[in-house]
Amino acid sequence: MKRALAAIGASLMVTATAALAQKPPSNNKPMPVPAQPAEVAGVWLNPTGNTRVRISPCGPALCGNITWLKISNDPQTGEPLTDKNNPDPASRNRPLLGLQLLTDLKPGRAAGEWTGKVYSPNEGKFYNANFSMDGPNEIKMEACLVIGLLCRTQTWTRVN
Repeated sequence: MKRALAAIGASLMVTATAALAQKPPSNNKPMPVPAQPAEVAGVWLNPTGNTRVRISPCGPALCGNITWLKISNDPQTGEPLTDKNNPDPASRNRPLLGLQLLTDLKPGRAAGEWTGKVYSPNEGKFYNANFSMDGPNEIKMEACLVIGLLCRTQTWTRVN
C-alpha cells in the first residue's frame, strides 16, 4: 500500500512537472504586456484647468497629489481651501493643496491602462477609476459609482 501511494505520488509529480514545462498552445495572439507606470507619471491638468495633479510612485503603486489650484484660498475667509466635505471630521481641516486624489494606481490589462481609486473632495467620496493614455499628453479617467455603472469620463492634459 505504501509503495503504491509512493508510486502514485511520484507519477503525479512527473506529470505535473511535464505539464508545467510544456508551452501553452499558440493561438497567434500575443499576450498583453502590462503597462509601465512611468508612462503616466508626471503632472496633469484637469479639464476645467483649475487643478494640477502630480502622479508619482508611492509604495507598490502610483498616487496623485494636488500640486496646484487656480484658486487655492477660500474667497470668503482668505484661508487655504480644505477637505471640508470629507466624511471623517478629523480630516476636514486638511488643505486641498497636497491632498492625495489618486490612490493605488496599478497597471491594467493592456499597455497604457491603469486602475485605481479617485477621491472627489467636492463630494468627500472615493470612486473606482480606470485610466487610459490617449497619446503621450492626454489621459482619460473614467470614474464609476459602481463598477461599470454611472460613470463619468474626463480627459486630463500633461503639463510640461
